[in-house]
Amino acid sequence: MLTRINIALHGAVFLALVLFSGYGLIDFLFIITSLAATCVGGHIALRKAQSRKENARGVLLIGITLFFWAAYTIKLAIALVAVKNFWVVPKLIDSEQLFAALPEAYAVASLGYLSLLVSILAFPVTYHIDWTIRENRARPITTLLVAGTGLLVKYMLKSYFLLGIPGVDPISMGIPFLAGAVTLAIGFSFLFLVNIPVFLALVSGRRGYLALALVIAFANGGIDLRFGSKNTILFEIALVPIYLSILYQGIYSGRRQFIKTARLLIIGVGSFGLMILAAYKYMNFFRFALLLDTKDVAQAIALAAANDNAQSRSSLMDIINRLTGIEALGAVMHLTQQIQMPGSLIAFIDGSVVRHFTQVVLGSVEAKTLFSMTQFGYFYVGGGLGAVVLGSLVVGFVFAFIQYFTFRSFPVHHNMKLAFLPILWLSFVLLLLGGGNLVLWSKDMLVTLVLFFIISRISVRYEKPSASRQNPGGAAFAARRR
Repeated sequence: MLTRINIALHGAVFLALVLFSGYGLIDFLFIITSLAATCVGGHIALRKAQSRKENARGVLLIGITLFFWAAYTIKLAIALVAVKNFWVVPKLIDSEQLFAALPEAYAVASLGYLSLLVSILAFPVTYHIDWTIRENRARPITTLLVAGTGLLVKYMLKSYFLLGIPGVDPISMGIPFLAGAVTLAIGFSFLFLVNIPVFLALVSGRRGYLALALVIAFANGGIDLRFGSKNTILFEIALVPIYLSILYQGIYSGRRQFIKTARLLIIGVGSFGLMILAAYKYMNFFRFALLLDTKDVAQAIALAAANDNAQSRSSLMDIINRLTGIEALGAVMHLTQQIQMPGSLIAFIDGSVVRHFTQVVLGSVEAKTLFSMTQFGYFYVGGGLGAVVLGSLVVGFVFAFIQYFTFRSFPVHHNMKLAFLPILWLSFVLLLLGGGNLVLWSKDMLVTLVLFFIISRISVRYEKPSASRQNPGGAAFAARRR
């Protein structure tokens, strides 16, 4: 199915280019060649992903392909008819300059995308992910209490020490580096803690427990929104259907009950997602009201709702802009020609390049929130096309290695590994969307892996895998489904 979508998508974008681009012959041939290369590369990757023996590598290939479709190929088509609506226009680049930069930007992104695919395909270790949900000795109440307590601690830390609030300097906690470490722990990695109760509830089929687990999971997104971060609530809306998909493939005990619950959950989360979509255009103004005008949430909502700029925007376009891709890369490539960048290797690794770029482009006031250059753009700034290819090869290898390491080597229950995979994939996407500080991403990944181990051991008792402990009914069920 995905291979057909790949062909149809690229065919539709090709047709849009013919009808709406107005490019000259050279630019047209340039972008069509790149489009053909991504279509062929994606087709090969998706065909390889169909191998059951190597499905672990396959899920990475599918994830990278879906990411590239959304952030680059589809946004290329959107740019042909709505280039003025991208957030970089006119802040960083005018619409005509961005439109002219699209062919080269898509070509650079294509090189990065194909390099990622090649690196994952060339990863020397192949292994199979068994999606079967196995018998476990879970501690659901303990997990729920830990997640709820963690949520309260997170709220207090953000309230008293201003940790992880965009555009706000945190208050010192009295111990060097402690604030940074705690910020990482209550940031992205916190997603795993608050979503384990949801996963366990879906496995057990206990709807009352599931309701409490969902309250905690979405409360985490609400806390981050209260303090200025919109990403978490979107992550949560994405994680629920991913979990349902994983469990649909592997759950066999109480399957009928699970399907009924899944249908209700899809309706509920889908309805909530539509509400978020409708309100998304107000969220930045809500955040600014909290940071600048008032500490009262109700008053901040009223100020955001009354804002003329918010009312004139499109929530759908705001979400599309949140998925940084070809428009940000085009702006970066245009601005790179005008800005002298630091040339040292250390500056390229530790984030100095993106800080310098943001400072020069946006100025000191807005530079507190770093500009999302995209990872392809960051490599391009650091060393041109060669850095895009080499850097993407390294990143693809790192992605494949981390997934292999966590799934094959961590001494936690098999079900917890399945629950962690979507968190891992989201982390990979965040690196590709933002880019600019490999050291910070590595620290965040390390903290996330440590919490993954701790929370998994708390939530489900670990037993060394053996044939006698694996449920033969699950294996038979999986075999029948294949």
